[in-house]
Amino acid sequence: QVFGHALQIGIVMKRILLPWLILTFKATDALSNDASSEKAQKLKLFMDSLTRAPKEVEFFKTKAGVEATSGYIMVKPLSCFFYLLVKAPKSVPNAPLILWLNGGPGKSGLYGQFLENGPIGIDAEGRLYNRSSTFQKFADVLYVDFPAGGGLSVIGSPSVLSTSLKDVTDDLMSFIKKFYELFKDYRSRNLYLVGESYGARAAVTLAERMRNECANPPRGIVLCAGFLTPLKDSILKSETFLYQLGLVDERGRAILATAFQNISLVAQKNTTLAAFLLGLTVFNFKINGTKSLFAQLTGYDDQGSILHTTKPAEVDQYMQFVNNTDFKDGLGVPPTVNLEGYRMAIQFALAPGDYFVNITASLQNVLSSENVLIVNGQMDDIFPPVRFDEYFRTLTWNGSAEFAGANRMPWSIATKYGL
Repeated sequence: QVFGHALQIGIVMKRILLPWLILTFKATDALSNDASSEKAQKLKLFMDSLTRAPKEVEFFKTKAGVEATSGYIMVKPLSCFFYLLVKAPKSVPNAPLILWLNGGPGKSGLYGQFLENGPIGIDAEGRLYNRSSTFQKFADVLYVDFPAGGGLSVIGSPSVLSTSLKDVTDDLMSFIKKFYELFKDYRSRNLYLVGESYGARAAVTLAERMRNECANPPRGIVLCAGFLTPLKDSILKSETFLYQLGLVDERGRAILATAFQNISLVAQKNTTLAAFLLGLTVFNFKINGTKSLFAQLTGYDDQGSILHTTKPAEVDQYMQFVNNTDFKDGLGVPPTVNLEGYRMAIQFALAPGDYFVNITASLQNVLSSENVLIVNGQMDDIFPPVRFDEYFRTLTWNGSAEFAGANRMPWSIATKYGL
């Protein structure tokens, strides 16, 4: 019954929302391509103004004694990626460069800086603090807001939104090439790609492209809680994982299993509709006030970790802080740019042409040619770790036989409980 309701909503969205989006895209394109249009000229001038010289960010020097630079790089006409470059201490000569790719898709790289690995953190009360363990202690970190329109990045037309993983990778390739033109010193330094969730998916295809097209390919890749496994083998088989952890009962497991099976069947013929159904089933977008099936069955208002039923308070604090006009001004971000303002549009544009695409071949190529570290969350309710383990053991690469015969080695910290 719940899935039937979701199916009806999905059909309505397909019939009404998609044609409206297409008309909007065409109308915006007509404006952008009309050279005589005053608005188009103003738009071009605005986009060009974003790519002025990089800006030194005093915030990081004042709060943490860290040098940082921010700016925009135009990856293609009407699409500028925002970036923040946080530098290692001067005591680390020729520090390697880490390219940090957050998930979402559409989250800002600043999410990683403030909430995960940067020198300055923010807590649930909105207080800033200096993080003791950071990437910046040993590397320069380049946080980039992607895909087109993600985070604080700017687009001049909905037509530049990515509709496939190839689009995403093309834009990232353009970004990294232009970054090296702007910061020539990094051409001789070691580069490492670190991607989280959707960022891990993009890191795989970016590494594959860079290996073939760049003189300075990455020396290593870290894939964190990555969207790597085909959906049919991960999210769409997560009902047993949720049942075993007590998030749903037997009835809930059966309802989810049926819903997931139907999405898989729909995806074989219509990935657009399947993507909408996936959102209505798993991701709590609350379209028209309707909670996702996952939220209705589990009581959770947020996805990602079974340890949190709602979005952590520090996430809201981070969003408010970064979206503050004064802070954005310190980064060189126009006041009209809204943090993650295009995130829903990014997902609607990208999901049909990407989410149901199998990237196993690319992952196997990267495993065979790069140094790769894969990190998964034990409490991840979107990409259950047991499902990834099952999938990973089916892969064929030059180390797969050795991996299959290796013993499990738990990691632990002597001064703390648990793994």
